[in-house]
Amino acid sequence: MTPKKRSKIATLLLAPALAIVFAVGWALYYIGQSQNRKTQRPVKPAQPKPDPIQLMAIPQEEVTITN
Repeated sequence: MTPKKRSKIATLLLAPALAIVFAVGWALYYIGQSQNRKTQRPVKPAQPKPDPIQLMAIPQEEVTITN
């Protein structure tokens, strides 16, 4: 048994489509890489701001029952 050979017509029809898919994919990859380079800047670590709010527990009052 010999393997089937692709017809020349199928090859001629698929070659331009594959070239276009390759070109579009490469262009999208290149655009994505160039945008990543622009956005990747060194970021300064955030300095915590002093918080003026203080939390404290309020003691409950004892209830005394008198008869």
